[in-house]
Amino acid sequence: MNRNQIRAAMIGVTAGVTAGIVTVAGIIAYDDYDLWDKARHAIARWRLLPVDRTELDRLRAARTARDSARRHARASATTLTRLCFQPGLLLPHHLVGTLQELSVPALITEIERAMHQATRMTGASNWPGHRDALLDEFHRRHSWPTELSLPELDRLRLDAAADHLQTLAATAALRIPVAAPTANGFDYPKFEGPDDDHTALSEE
Repeated sequence: MNRNQIRAAMIGVTAGVTAGIVTVAGIIAYDDYDLWDKARHAIARWRLLPVDRTELDRLRAARTARDSARRHARASATTLTRLCFQPGLLLPHHLVGTLQELSVPALITEIERAMHQATRMTGASNWPGHRDALLDEFHRRHSWPTELSLPELDRLRLDAAADHLQTLAATAALRIPVAAPTANGFDYPKFEGPDDDHTALSEE
């Protein structure tokens, strides 16, 4: 092993040790903060009058129950949304069995397709539910802490796609379907007689 190789190896080891130390320090700092935060709340509770302490405990319990119910409702709604994923609607080269198997570029492409198809299709269609399932997977990956486990390239891809997808969603929401033409052309409104001023057309 020559001098340059040894130097590169030493730099790599040093960087690894430094990263490990920073990680451990962060964990310790978080634990210390959590400990002090709990102590601060305990001291504040102890200083209250008994009647106020009872009310505080009751309100805390109610908030905990409310937050738990909301988390359960969100989890149930998310499960139902993700069940609408339709692998058969994917492009052949993106075909997978689960949402998690889609690569980030494939996920973004399929969301754009699903948005377009869900807007274009009328009547019974699997596209709206399929679109919502894909969007749920996008939001899952583009949120903490899942995003931290992704490579930097995928994180940047998600960031770049977020604004674009919001624009597409807004455009789709504002789009008004046009009635399909009848066999003899467009179905014009039925004539209801002259206008209030007794004229059918305004004079130019």
